[in-house]
Amino acid sequence: MTEVRSSSTGGRARAPTELAIRRLSRYDLHCLAVETPARPIHIGILAVLDGTSLLDPAGHLPLADIRRELDGRVAGVPELRRVVFHPGHLAGRPLWVDDHDFEIARHVTEAQLSPPGDDEALLELAERLLAPPLDRSRPLWRIWFVTGLAGGRVGVLVALHHALADGQTAMRMVRALLEPPMGLAGPGSRQPAPEPPPPWGALVRDSIEGTASSALWLARPATWRLVAGVVRSFRLVSALAREAPVTSLNAPVGPRRRLATLRLDRADVKRVARAHGCGVNDVVLGLVTGGVRALLGARGEPVALLRPRVGIAVALFGTSHAGEAGNGIGTLHVPLPVPEPDPGARLSIVAAERAQAKGSPLVAVEPVLRAWFGRIGAVRRSMEHQRLVNLAETYLPGPPVAIDILGARVLDLLPIAPLAGNLGLSFVTLSYAGRLAVTVRADADQFPDLDLLTAAMERDWRALAGSVAPGPICGAPARTGT
Repeated sequence: MTEVRSSSTGGRARAPTELAIRRLSRYDLHCLAVETPARPIHIGILAVLDGTSLLDPAGHLPLADIRRELDGRVAGVPELRRVVFHPGHLAGRPLWVDDHDFEIARHVTEAQLSPPGDDEALLELAERLLAPPLDRSRPLWRIWFVTGLAGGRVGVLVALHHALADGQTAMRMVRALLEPPMGLAGPGSRQPAPEPPPPWGALVRDSIEGTASSALWLARPATWRLVAGVVRSFRLVSALAREAPVTSLNAPVGPRRRLATLRLDRADVKRVARAHGCGVNDVVLGLVTGGVRALLGARGEPVALLRPRVGIAVALFGTSHAGEAGNGIGTLHVPLPVPEPDPGARLSIVAAERAQAKGSPLVAVEPVLRAWFGRIGAVRRSMEHQRLVNLAETYLPGPPVAIDILGARVLDLLPIAPLAGNLGLSFVTLSYAGRLAVTVRADADQFPDLDLLTAAMERDWRALAGSVAPGPICGAPARTGT
């Protein structure tokens, strides 16, 4: 008899022939629940390649060869073959199962720019491609190879649903799929037979066992001490839930987006950080603060009185399983020193505020809040009316040296974060080969003045870097809107 094991902790011993029950985590379910047709919850990764080795002599992309190659590689990233399956109430939470009708052509396609396409046109195209939600009846990812760029370059745009992976896991999956050169999969590579879904009875048994395990957990004295701590934390959350100031930064997100980028030399950023006794991400947060200060000031809002709060995504330990994709995300809530006019002084304040936020119980309690709102079906409403933060920020460590995609050198690598609820402004920083790419994504209708923000970030960076690092400074932002 085939046994079924649960991917949750505390399951019984695993036999070699067991089928896995891969339940979606609470955060995975949150990502699905908060999504709307106008607000897809994608993680985007945009790479620009030297297309010399990838394009044929006529400048055409060998898409059929690429599809065959990637079809053989998907077996090594099994998460990319899985779809969301809803087994029914008695059988417990939804789970990931193999797509029995997987076709690589549904996920890997070509998009063309009118040559010679520039960086602005590429960003605009990326926003158009990322606009619609992914088809939930299929594995939640897509890749577009973009041709028509000037200089023989090729763009590669990857979209993965946030329910499938968090930012760091997404980078791991994309590299495993795309980084090896062409030809490694072999011409005879085939997808393995899809794993059958666990039988309904096994799912019901797993759900009952999980409920029983929860009941036993509740019977322990240590659990109630933990519950008492959670109650105290919830009281703190209630006190802080409306601490984020009311500003024009928060409004329900619409369907249109804008992208802008700021590229920095990482060595220069580290020199600035050392000079001010802070970290690399503190420098980025300082630039974000200056940009928000300029934006709100131009809108006539009282910057001398405002301390907007940024939600910084952080990984939580012990929330995912070894070898499995998924999400284990908490949030630091950090007030930004917008009233401070001096860029250098801001860094010290930001660093102190971020260090203090790491000890806040909000980091651990917020995932519980997400799960609770999910249980009562109020995820979207809670996100659209939340007052915990005014904007979002993420820092992702990327490859320290230049990498190749399908044998082609990656010239540039940009992260693209989703927008949800009433958070229409997001910053994601990705390190790559000695550089930092800060991608600013905003609701196009709420932020027609986004150029004011990016210009202020650039001015502050030049002032900071010029004071500690001699020579020319990288960091001119590329701006575009859709």
